[in-house]
Amino acid sequence: MGVALIACSLITSCKDDPEENNDNNNQQQEEQIADGVKIQFKGGAEWTPGDVSTVNATTQNGTFMVADYFGTSDSYVPGFELYTFQQGAGAVTSTCDDSGNLQSSNGPIICEYYDQTYLTNQQGTAFGDWWAKSVTCDMKAFDLTTLKTTFKVDADMFWARQAFVTSFEGYTNGNINAAEQGKVIVKAGNVELTEQSAKRTLKF
Repeated sequence: MGVALIACSLITSCKDDPEENNDNNNQQQEEQIADGVKIQFKGGAEWTPGDVSTVNATTQNGTFMVADYFGTSDSYVPGFELYTFQQGAGAVTSTCDDSGNLQSSNGPIICEYYDQTYLTNQQGTAFGDWWAKSVTCDMKAFDLTTLKTTFKVDADMFWARQAFVTSFEGYTNGNINAAEQGKVIVKAGNVELTEQSAKRTLKF
């Protein structure tokens, strides 16, 4: 975020008058998010997904976003998946339990990143190889009239493959804190909302 500073000439030093201009120095401007979607993983370069779907899932009281989740017919990577109960402006933070499941009644309950591969359960449901330990979804705008939304996701992630896949080298026996950690930041600006399709089944 940018900080608005008012330049002025002072006769006395800041030490002489520490409270002077505090209001001006502490005023922060709202972060401006450019149109489109940008994703950053583990501090690397931002990348732009070629395929984005952002769904207003009214029947499930939430918002669902996938970015390059099915980028090609034979690959999930790289990709991002988010589901949050939010359907309006505001920021909500969710944290996971020891098994890696996000706990929330009004915020994100799925936040996964597909870096190198994907994981599956016995039912064949696909999961990212990185899961959120803590994730904040800040909805800047959510307009069901124009069907547009702007939001930012800031997530602290753990390497679920290392934590949960017993055959993987470095397996941490389900200890999500011992697994490698990373961060995912997603900025989605003025992206289109579509109504939930009956073809899409959310994984709960």
